[in-house]
Amino acid sequence: MKGSAWTDYTAPLDCSWTWKKIVQVKDIFKAGYHDNTWIHNVSGYSIASGYNWLRTSSPKVPWRFICWNSLNIPKTAFIYWATLHKKLLTRDRLVQMGICSDFNCCLCDSAPEYHDHLFHDCVFTRRCMSLLQLKLQFPVPTDDKIRWFSAGRCKSVLQKLLAGAFYVGVIHAIWMARNHDRLHHSVIHPKVLVHQVWNEVLERWKKRNRSPLSPLETQWLSRVSM
Repeated sequence: MKGSAWTDYTAPLDCSWTWKKIVQVKDIFKAGYHDNTWIHNVSGYSIASGYNWLRTSSPKVPWRFICWNSLNIPKTAFIYWATLHKKLLTRDRLVQMGICSDFNCCLCDSAPEYHDHLFHDCVFTRRCMSLLQLKLQFPVPTDDKIRWFSAGRCKSVLQKLLAGAFYVGVIHAIWMARNHDRLHHSVIHPKVLVHQVWNEVLERWKKRNRSPLSPLETQWLSRVSM
């Protein structure tokens, strides 16, 4: 580097991998400077402003409140994310890939298994969603649940938190029940599935909650926990 400016410096071919990476990062961030001044923050460069500039910005998706709920565990959030993007290997995709030849849904065996059917139209799924509403004791729409959750139709933050985690947990459990039936030819009863998911969500909330509940939240929680 002797005799040359750091901004114009190029790592030699025989230097270490670590030094090459440092120089590479310098080249990336050089675009964020003008006359040796960081142009993305009036207070100068900071790790936060550098990170936000590097990752760029994207429009917020309406399902973020459900998918990235603090009560969700990674596997349930991932499966829910995969259903939103239709990335799971349902039977329609397996047939296209030549892995299997049976189109029928593993849970109801009455229609072709694709994402919209498995997580919306299937008799098993509809039964699970009906039980979900009974457990929560307030109506959740059959269609456009993402808009319903994101619009804040729940009466309290606690209801929104638990309802969102409960819904994502049920979606994950439906996928697990589908896989269990495909491997063992045995379908778990919807009541057992929903009851198990609710207990798991409620237990996670009890371990993490440190805030006092309002009278409305206490009353609702006592009813749904019975």
